[in-house]
Amino acid sequence: LRQQIAGEMIVVRVQKDGVIFNKGDSSLDVYLVRSGALAIKIVMPGEQVQLKIVQGGSVIGETTIADNGKRAITVQAASDAVLLRWSGSAYQACYQTHPALQALATKHLHALQQELEHFHYSVKPKDEDDSHPAALLESLLSPKQTTDEA
Repeated sequence: LRQQIAGEMIVVRVQKDGVIFNKGDSSLDVYLVRSGALAIKIVMPGEQVQLKIVQGGSVIGETTIADNGKRAITVQAASDAVLLRWSGSAYQACYQTHPALQALATKHLHALQQELEHFHYSVKPKDEDDSHPAALLESLLSPKQTTDEA
């Protein structure tokens, strides 16, 4: 399986500040960071905030398949980076036939949700109440909803 996946990956070079994907994008592509650093960012009310930096050896995008097919975060190059991209269609085909991959993606999604919840509590404004951040988490992990009013 590893050789199959390696054979399906394409090298992608990204310059510093280049966006790999934005929150709300529809894509199942998965990326392996070969070199460089990527900033994982979330959208908080009125601003985009850096959650963490990932470096060589990290995988990004693998949770989207377990979470409605929409990106929950924005990823931007913090330095020049070299990535290996595994196409969403190849990832989806493998995901559907390998329960271990399904379990891993779900586990990573839950870890991301916990990380976002912890992050929310660490940056919560002083005037915000102490209620559970379920609504914020839902807004962070769901695509932006827009409505047209007549």
